[in-house]
Amino acid sequence: GPSVALYLCSAEIKVRRREWAGALSELYRVGETEWQTRFYHLRAEARLGLGEDAGALIDLDRVIELAPTDAIAFERRAWLKGKRNDVDGGLADVEKALALGGERIASFVTRGNLFLHKDECARALDDFDRAVKMIGEKVPPALFASRASAKSSLGDYHGAELDYSAALRLDPENGEFYFYRARSE
Repeated sequence: GPSVALYLCSAEIKVRRREWAGALSELYRVGETEWQTRFYHLRAEARLGLGEDAGALIDLDRVIELAPTDAIAFERRAWLKGKRNDVDGGLADVEKALALGGERIASFVTRGNLFLHKDECARALDDFDRAVKMIGEKVPPALFASRASAKSSLGDYHGAELDYSAALRLDPENGEFYFYRARSE
């Protein structure tokens, strides 16, 4: 359906035209909770961009408090918890995200990276493989590199080399990919 922004723009136009009932109708369609969750999602992204992880975590906690079925909030919070070395907390959140939101690529990538962090490389590889299949032809180089890391840890050095090479074709300026590819040869 129409987005929150569309309803808000429509309400603003109606206010300017003094169409009060129509403006209220549009605002009621938005709903306070939906608008607040969008605000906190956006602020969390902005805070992450500024390196304010603690503030972003607070905002994502608020989204989940307001909308406990918001799978994307759980997914993003899982990633952020992993970044902050709360791997078990991240895994709990990504499992909740998958239960609520179905199979999203970002959830599998996040869970794969969390498993990799815990040295559960076979489980990580399963999630990375799943994400690659879901993406198709436009696999980001970082996903190839994560999958290569899991393969290397499992002793599949040829597979790791192939994935690092794929990452390098997409991002030939990334020195880390060269380093890790050389280690897997």
